[in-house]
Amino acid sequence: MQYIPIELSDGSTIEVECIVSGEQPKSIFKSAKLKPVLDKISTLASDLKEAVGSASPDKLTVEMGVVIGIKDGALTALILKGNADINLKITLEWGKDM
Repeated sequence: MQYIPIELSDGSTIEVECIVSGEQPKSIFKSAKLKPVLDKISTLASDLKEAVGSASPDKLTVEMGVVIGIKDGALTALILKGNADINLKITLEWGKDM
């Protein structure tokens, strides 16, 4: 793992530990943008909600382990294994009146 500066939407930067996959351009280690990664995570969450929406649960809970990584010269979100060797844990709940 390696630390790289990540640019936030307000222009400030934070240092983030990330997984580097293969050779990467040196420019990625100067500053990368976090928003595209967060947009992908948001899209994944929306897709999951839509996929289970027809089940009409009263409550939907999704747990996922996400690590920031670098692949093909850009930041990416890596979904990692969680408890019991799963990548996503999805819980649907319905009230007792169902």
